[in-house]
Amino acid sequence: MAMVIATLSFLGWVIVVTNTVLINHLELLGLHQVTSSPVRGEMPAPAFRTPFFSRLVRHPVYPGSIIALWAAPTMSVGHLLLAAATTVCILIGIMLEECDLVGTFSDEYRRYRERDLLLSWRRLN
Repeated sequence: MAMVIATLSFLGWVIVVTNTVLINHLELLGLHQVTSSPVRGEMPAPAFRTPFFSRLVRHPVYPGSIIALWAAPTMSVGHLLLAAATTVCILIGIMLEECDLVGTFSDEYRRYRERDLLLSWRRLN
């Protein structure tokens, strides 16, 4: 059973790393903006993209992180606290990011939310 849980955790990290590579590590960490701004002057307008996992679920880095953290073959008190605190931070981050994405991409992001395959409650009802 421990091997199954460890594999699940590994798959969570694969989701996180794959998606961050596809959306650009430097941009995700804010380093692209820092390194490009002095060279080019102005940053290009952000483009709305939905690579790979983003076509299935919004914010794939978040569920990947939650899976990776909660799927622990041995759950110590420290790891439990880390997983719980990180999950709360992620849930707050999702709410804030949703507002930011709607503000930045408006109708394009709203249409994406409507066709979200896994998180659209309208499709499930």
